[in-house]
Amino acid sequence: VFEVSAVDDVDPAPVVTADPASGSVFPIGETVVTVTATDAAENSSEASFLVTVVDMTDSEGPYSGVVGTQADPYRISRVADWVELMGAPLDWSKHFILTTNLYFGGMELTPVGNSATKFSGTLEGHGYFLRNAIIDQPDGWYVGVFGQLGAGKLKRLGAENITVKGYGCVGVMVGLLGQNGEIVDSYAAGTVSGSDYIGGLVGAQSTSSSILASHAMVDVSGNAHVGGL
Repeated sequence: VFEVSAVDDVDPAPVVTADPASGSVFPIGETVVTVTATDAAENSSEASFLVTVVDMTDSEGPYSGVVGTQADPYRISRVADWVELMGAPLDWSKHFILTTNLYFGGMELTPVGNSATKFSGTLEGHGYFLRNAIIDQPDGWYVGVFGQLGAGKLKRLGAENITVKGYGCVGVMVGLLGQNGEIVDSYAAGTVSGSDYIGGLVGAQSTSSSILASHAMVDVSGNAHVGGL
């Protein structure tokens, strides 16, 4: 439920409507609400705002079921599944698929994969995306949705409206793309800031890793080794 109002210089009580209306059931994800105010002379003005609904329902079993093998990968079907993945380094060598877009609603995330345990599994995005999140580790190394990717693979995955702050090896999708790591047919959009080795899709990349058919639309700022994909 929400309340909307309008002020008019002549009409003390303009008619205000919202679409969808207050009290509507909003689906999971993002919905634009358009508000229209109309005065007695039938002059009208519009404004809009965004409503984000995040599904935090607990999964029944790990990652909405299955076993995490290449033949039967774990399914990331809701935000709760991603939260589970962030806190489970023992699973960072497993296989995953994304089954829908994930809307985080400005939630703060922590990287999947770090210097102690790299992400060496696979994530097949199936063209879906992760959207609207913050990763805030201004003193940290290896900062991104995936902090360090070892001999793992990300495929057909998007990361949109992601804000990332770190110190070194900082990118929206991956902080450090390590040996034999792969990113295929994926993209990133957002903002990245840090000091050293700062990039859009990836902060830094090993010579034995590969990025194929991927792109970035990211505002990048840093002090040294800044820019690139």
